Amino acid sequence: MGSTHPQVMASVPLPERRRILSGMRWTMWLSAISAPFGYATTVLLARVGPQVIGTYGLLTLYIGVVTTILYLGGDAVTIKFVPLLPRQSRVSFLLSYLFIIYLSLIPWLLVATCFPSGLHYLFGTQAPPRLQLLLIYLAPLPISSMMIIAAFKSVLAIAWAQVLARILTLGGFVIYASLYFNCRGLLMEHYMAVIWEVYFGLIAVTCVVGVLRLKRMEEWRRSSRGFSFALPRGFWKYTISLQQTSFVGFFAARLDMILVLNLAGLEPLGRYVAVLAVASLVQVANRLFTETLLPALTNLLAVDNVRAASEVFTHNLRILFVVSLSVACGSMFLIKPLTVLMGRQYAAERSLFVVMLFLYGLAGPGTIGGTLLTSVGKQQRSVWVGLGQVALSGGLSVPFWRWHGLPGLVFTIGGCLALSQVVLLIVAMYSAPLTFRFGRDYFCFFIVMSAALVLALSAPSLGTLGGLACWGVAVGVFLLLARYSFAEVLGVAGCFVFVDRAKSQ
Repeated sequence: MGSTHPQVMASVPLPERRRILSGMRWTMWLSAISAPFGYATTVLLARVGPQVIGTYGLLTLYIGVVTTILYLGGDAVTIKFVPLLPRQSRVSFLLSYLFIIYLSLIPWLLVATCFPSGLHYLFGTQAPPRLQLLLIYLAPLPISSMMIIAAFKSVLAIAWAQVLARILTLGGFVIYASLYFNCRGLLMEHYMAVIWEVYFGLIAVTCVVGVLRLKRMEEWRRSSRGFSFALPRGFWKYTISLQQTSFVGFFAARLDMILVLNLAGLEPLGRYVAVLAVASLVQVANRLFTETLLPALTNLLAVDNVRAASEVFTHNLRILFVVSLSVACGSMFLIKPLTVLMGRQYAAERSLFVVMLFLYGLAGPGTIGGTLLTSVGKQQRSVWVGLGQVALSGGLSVPFWRWHGLPGLVFTIGGCLALSQVVLLIVAMYSAPLTFRFGRDYFCFFIVMSAALVLALSAPSLGTLGGLACWGVAVGVFLLLARYSFAEVLGVAGCFVFVDRAKSQ
C-alpha cells in the first residue's frame, strides 16, 4: 500500500520513515504549542525590568556553559552510538558514558573552587560568588536531564523527548505568570533566587519523569538487566572531537553576551537579550522542524543507506529555507506589535530587532551543516569554521561596541553568524558522502530576505494586516523563485499534518 505522501523520503525504509515522520509531527506540534509560552515568559520578565530579563539571559548563558563545556561530547554521542549497539548493551553504554562525564567534571569543579573569582568572566559581577560556585556544582543535574532526552532521540522516540523538553518551557511559564500576576513584588525583589530555583526544580522533574518512562520502554528494558562498563569503538575520538566543536561553538554563540555583561553590565545585557529573544525565533523554528534530523541520519547511516540519508537531508534543507524565511520576514513585518509586548523601553531598538532578524534569517539554513558533519563523524571540520567566527566576531565586537554601542554589536555578531553558517554548509557539502545542492535556493532566499529588510526598515508602520500581506507575498515569491512545486509543498505539509497509514512498502 502507498503512503499518504509517497513523494516525501520515498527511498527511506518504511519503519524508519514512519518514525521519522511521526517525530517531525510531534516536534512541530509540541513546539508550536509551547513556543508562545516561552516567548510569553520572556515578555513577562522583560516587563518586570531589564535586570530581571538580564538574569534570565544569564540563565541562558549558564545553560550554554553546561551544554557545550561541562557536558563532555553532548547529546550527539548518545544519538550517534546507541543505534550502532545491540539492545543488551545500550544501558551499559549510557551509564558508562555518564560516569565518564561526571569524572570529567572534577577538574572544572576544582578550578572553580580554588579560583572562584574567575567565574565572574562567565556570569558577571551581579550574581554573588557563592551562587556562581553553586551553579557549577549543580551542573550534573541538567547534564543528566539532557542525556535522558538524548536517549529517547537515539531510538527515534521523539514524542517523549519533546514532551520532556517542554516541561521547562511550560512549567516555567505557569510559575512566572503566577508570580507576575499574584506576587510581582516577590519577583521584583528576589528575581535571582526565583529564576534559578524554578530552573533546577523543573530540571529535577524532567529527570524523574524521563527515567520512569525509559524503564518502561521495550528498547531499553531488555538491556537493563546487569551492567558492565562498555564503550564502543571510536568513542574517544568522536567524543573529544565533539567536545572541541562544542567548546568553540559556545564562544561563537555566547561571546556577545559575555562581552556585553563585562563591558556594560546587567541592564544593557537585558536590552540585548530582548533583541536576541526575537531574533532567536528563527533558530527556535528551525530546531522545531529539524529536531529529528540527527537521529534520522545516524539510524540510516548505521545501515549504510546513503541514498535515503541524502533524501532526508535534502528534504530538511528545503524545509529550512521556507521556515527561516517565513519566520524572519514575518517577524520583521510585525516587529511593532512584537516589541510593544515587551514594553515601551524597547521601542527605540526597533530597527535593531529588524536587522538582527534579517541576519539570523540568513544564518538559518546553514545551521544544518553542523548536524550533517556530526552525523558522519567529521564534526572536527566545524571547529575551524567556529574558530573563524570567534576570531572575526571577537576582533570586531569590542571596537564596534565602543564606536556604536549596541547597534555595532548587532551588526558584528549577526553578520559573522550569517557568514559562518553559509561557510559551514559549504564545508558539509564537500565533506559528507551525501548528495545535495543549495546554491540556487540560497541565492533566491537572499534576494527575498534583502527585499523584506528594505521594506521593513523603510515602512515601519505597516500595521498588522499590511505586515501579514507583505509576509504572504515574500513567502510566495520565494516558493516560485526556488521552484517549489505544488506537490512538494503538499508533501512537506503532509509530513507535519497527516498520519502515514502505510502498512507495507
